[in-house]
Amino acid sequence: MKKLIFFCLSFFVALEGVSQSCGDDGFWKIGSQFGTQRLSSNCGDFICHGFAAAYWEEGFIQGTSLNSTNPGIVNVKTQYTQSGGGPTETYFRDSPLYVQVCGQSLSNIDVVTQVYGSSPGFHSLVRDRNTIFNPKFISKYGTESPVIRHNFNSTWYELNNASKTEPDKYYVYLGKLKTEYYVPKGQIKPISLLSKPGATYSWSIIGPPGIVSFTSATNGASVSLQGDSFGTTQVKVTVSGCSGIPPKEQIITIIVPAINISGTYTTSNSTNLLWEMEIRYLQEIYPPIYL
Repeated sequence: MKKLIFFCLSFFVALEGVSQSCGDDGFWKIGSQFGTQRLSSNCGDFICHGFAAAYWEEGFIQGTSLNSTNPGIVNVKTQYTQSGGGPTETYFRDSPLYVQVCGQSLSNIDVVTQVYGSSPGFHSLVRDRNTIFNPKFISKYGTESPVIRHNFNSTWYELNNASKTEPDKYYVYLGKLKTEYYVPKGQIKPISLLSKPGATYSWSIIGPPGIVSFTSATNGASVSLQGDSFGTTQVKVTVSGCSGIPPKEQIITIIVPAINISGTYTTSNSTNLLWEMEIRYLQEIYPPIYL
């Protein structure tokens, strides 16, 4: 049985037939003549898909620096490493944190399908318009290479005559909502994803009605919810990108907490009164209040 492992075309080591190391800029075609520059001094146990996901999801650990003048150590958290079973080429297609958009100019992540030698493989590259350097494209080639910035069509693979076998796929990072939100009765809570051109948003209440209501439009990246009555419900946000591509969904639990009052007191005199009040308002912000 033929087994294909699409780890950023890591099979090229055998195809190339020569040894290379993280410090071998010549092998990796790092240099101004190629339109590429080194951004890290180490390689690390992560590949292109893991690096791209970690870069946007706060799993990217920037060590000393991330620049071409003085490259530093760059790593990713365990869930994005190759040995930890990190993301593969289908991660961005399947993750609710990303949606496919129609156009490279909109993207945060590009996934390229190409053939190097005789075998097909996938490569994920980062596009970040907010970096201090230009061009904005960043790649990692297997666990044997450093992190490199490059022109869009100047990855290691194109520079070694890899050919693309299908149109590139473009994704934007939407962000991740928390699992639960507390909305005190009578108060308003804003909830937001990242607003991305090329993406459309739709929010809806899918749990028991009457617990919360929207106080803003429901077709943007952000909404505001008001707590109407004590209880628990669910809200869903659906994000669509390219026509014909399945939308992505995130579902959150909304809790409008009740006020629980318990205590003991005596009426022997007016000063001997003890009340204990426990208020369950926004547990992640406010501790219980004792009066």
